[in-house]
Amino acid sequence: MINRLRQILAIVTGTCGFILAILTVLVLTGRTLPFPLPFLDMAGPSLLILVAGLCSAVWALLVSEFRRLPFWITFVFGVVLILLSLDYWGKHQNNFISRFYRQDVLALTGYILLIISRLAAAKAYLSVRRFLIAVGLLSLGSVVAVSALIPHEAVEADLSYIEGRDALVALLHPEAGDYVEDIDGFVDDLLDDQTLDPSDRKAQIRALNDRIRVMEAELALFEAARNRNAAQAAEIEALRNQVEIAMKRAADAESRPDGKGGIIVTLDGEEVRRVQSFQAAVRPEMPMVRDFAVTLASRSPGSYYRNDGDPYGVSREGMEQIIAIHSYISGEWKYVNDPASIGADYFSPAHRTIAAGLAGDCDDFSVLVSSAIEAVGGKTRIMGGSCSGGYHAWPEVYIGGSAAFSDAMKIISRAYPGRTIQYSTDAAGGHWLCLDWELGTYSCGGGARVLYQRIGGVS
Repeated sequence: MINRLRQILAIVTGTCGFILAILTVLVLTGRTLPFPLPFLDMAGPSLLILVAGLCSAVWALLVSEFRRLPFWITFVFGVVLILLSLDYWGKHQNNFISRFYRQDVLALTGYILLIISRLAAAKAYLSVRRFLIAVGLLSLGSVVAVSALIPHEAVEADLSYIEGRDALVALLHPEAGDYVEDIDGFVDDLLDDQTLDPSDRKAQIRALNDRIRVMEAELALFEAARNRNAAQAAEIEALRNQVEIAMKRAADAESRPDGKGGIIVTLDGEEVRRVQSFQAAVRPEMPMVRDFAVTLASRSPGSYYRNDGDPYGVSREGMEQIIAIHSYISGEWKYVNDPASIGADYFSPAHRTIAAGLAGDCDDFSVLVSSAIEAVGGKTRIMGGSCSGGYHAWPEVYIGGSAAFSDAMKIISRAYPGRTIQYSTDAAGGHWLCLDWELGTYSCGGGARVLYQRIGGVS
């Protein structure tokens, strides 16, 4: 099995090395490639030479037998030439060998030596002296042949091991490219610091690796959150367009004389009058409210109920529908105070709040949230209490028993990671989730009491 895997890996690396070596020859000799290679724009031919050399070296090392002195001499010499061509040990302008031969010639000669090393390793009987003489003559002939292939007007490629390595890292892990240079500098400083003993140096490098892993994990979470927010933004924009169409269609009011010098205004066939209570303002049965709620809840289609014996227990789909309704309303809400002249709370019916473009105070917000959730099957109530700035009202939705609330919390935690969720329980052990301006967070409300509960309670 191991031999079979070695053979497969040898075929793959050998094929890749051969193809990349041919492409390298074409690039360095100024020929046109048979197909585009976008990644070459990242670091020019440096990346191509580095990957081709790596594949060729692995292919040569995968030989299973006869690794004797001729193999190692040729293999090491080939690797050294490729690294010299990539400035592994310093700037090539100051390199003694590169004063006589171009970088690209050194790279291609290194490929040839790696191929020879593999062929040498496959021979059972080989004279070391004759082999080294033959390799020397073949290398010299290769240099002459490769030099002849390069046009006289061709400018020498500026090859760099660092550029090729960084481009390879960026291909394998795109986010890593931004901090590779800083990490290199940090590691170089550690290696050059003679005041550190080897154990301290290893400890600092180990700590650096741990920090990198944490950074990568945080980056993955950030990318996931950004993608999720982008998807939600697109959904909200689509919903906004649908809601605007519904509001424009439903906001066409009709008026007629009342015969007493006044005007009677009707909206959706209903006479427009000021309502006096939450009970009259919460209107889940109005077509506009139902359409509005269904449009939002349809992002998470499915039954609202758990069907576990509790007639109003919320299913996972139901919890997602609650989040969709609340997140849209709270995200689009425009706060506007009640008129001061009436000396009392102004209760805006839910359908008129939709027609007004989702605007009003906390009473109106509570009415609309409760109406929309009840329109898709939910059980809600509106609570009231005192705050430092005065009176405040907020809606709550019935979730169900402990099992239902535990399932709901898992969904809420995914939608709002890190948020501490607040709730209350009733005498029967039912859990009520706060739907204040932020889902699961009470703004205030000392001495809270129930102001509205149509299902299972009274106003």
